[in-house]
Amino acid sequence: MINESLFENTGVKNCPLDVDLRFSFPSTNPKGAILLRFARGKIKDSDSLIWETMVKSKKSDFLNNKENIEEWVEKAHSLTHDWFFKMIEGELLRRFE
Repeated sequence: MINESLFENTGVKNCPLDVDLRFSFPSTNPKGAILLRFARGKIKDSDSLIWETMVKSKKSDFLNNKENIEEWVEKAHSLTHDWFFKMIEGELLRRFE
């Protein structure tokens, strides 16, 4: 995965202390970007996967009035909900049914 020569004669161990992988994709509905993040974390001293899915937009893209904010929240939730269930479909989803 990582070129072993990075660790040769450097005093650096090939054992990551942290993992943080992020992706950002442009979105038109709602306007902005959807972000995916996978990171290493801990839950009660056990190694865990931190998985974030969120939508980010510029204030000017939605913040004109209360109705626009509510519409943006609904669209953002719908998009993250759709992505989440598409990513876990199959065996992972069956484990939680």
